[in-house]
Amino acid sequence: MISTRLTRMLDIRHPVIQAGMGGVARDLVPPVAPPAGFESQLDVCLGERVSVVSLFWCDPAPYVERCRAAGVLVMLQAGSVEDARRAAAVGVDVIVIQGVEAGGHVRGQVGLLPLLPIVIDAVAPLPVVGAGGIVDGRGLAAALALGAEGVWVGTRFVASDESEAHPEYKKRLLGSCETDTVYTETFHVGWPPHSPHRALRNSLTDGGSPPLGSVARVRLSGQTVEVPAFGSATPTVDTDGRTELMANYAGQGVGLINNILPAAEIVEQMISEAQTIMRRLPTMLV
Repeated sequence: MISTRLTRMLDIRHPVIQAGMGGVARDLVPPVAPPAGFESQLDVCLGERVSVVSLFWCDPAPYVERCRAAGVLVMLQAGSVEDARRAAAVGVDVIVIQGVEAGGHVRGQVGLLPLLPIVIDAVAPLPVVGAGGIVDGRGLAAALALGAEGVWVGTRFVASDESEAHPEYKKRLLGSCETDTVYTETFHVGWPPHSPHRALRNSLTDGGSPPLGSVARVRLSGQTVEVPAFGSATPTVDTDGRTELMANYAGQGVGLINNILPAAEIVEQMISEAQTIMRRLPTMLV
């Protein structure tokens, strides 16, 4: 096991957190959910006394006191030193700092390796988690070496057995390399303006004309919802249509993914590989 402040704070075995991406799980994103919808989500979380509420793309200040009063930790995903400092100042418990190589919606414009240590210094002693391009134990070991208390992993868990991502989406991940993603605002319908994201390249991201009508259909609660061209929805197992034209979110670490595994096995492999690296490092000192 690898023990860090994050594992002890959250009472978890490993310093690896599954990101909310690709129909695998969800962060709470206040600007995207209708106000009433977000408030209902938050009320449920607080009423159920969940361990942690994870926020993204928002000012956490209005929610920190309510969460703290309910005994719930607050985690915020930030994309810059300024975002992280503001979050620390209002009492967030954990900062997730996201590099521009991350898949899904992206807050900042700096890569994780230069950004992570700067943020750690800026918000010390607050625990910081690294996000962006991490898919294996090498990435975990690198983040820990830079001072992170854990890692936030998205794309690798989309390519897992438990993921609800569409089979073709998973297949595209396995067939992609590090240059097959694009930082774009193409899939903007359903998000606030100027919400950049990283996804697998397709004809729409490359400037092609969209098809007439919807690109796909999603079955939700017994109803069929049409997905428009440039929609931000990801293709799930409940989707039919041209899923390749939807937002197939992926980070630049996608080139290291070559199989679909159970989520538990993914984590165990990451931990084992990181441990091997960390045990080897002292032997390099002379």
